[in-house]
Amino acid sequence: MFVVQAIGQALQMAFFMFWEVLWPLALGFLISAVVQSMVSKKAVVRILGKPDLRGITFATLAGAARMQRLSPIIAV
Repeated sequence: MFVVQAIGQALQMAFFMFWEVLWPLALGFLISAVVQSMVSKKAVVRILGKPDLRGITFATLAGAARMQRLSPIIAV
């Protein structure tokens, strides 16, 4: 009986962790979809494709923002 109760608690905890991570993950995907549909590929290449300080800074900030969006996935 103790094993069944422990498995039930573990499943409940896993569901609550999933539920807690679902909303930031969904919001991150929504923001990513909006940005991808609003910003053209040419604009991204024009800003991030330059090998100067400005392009490297923008690429670094974009990567940091992307990692912030992916952090709920890593947490799971």
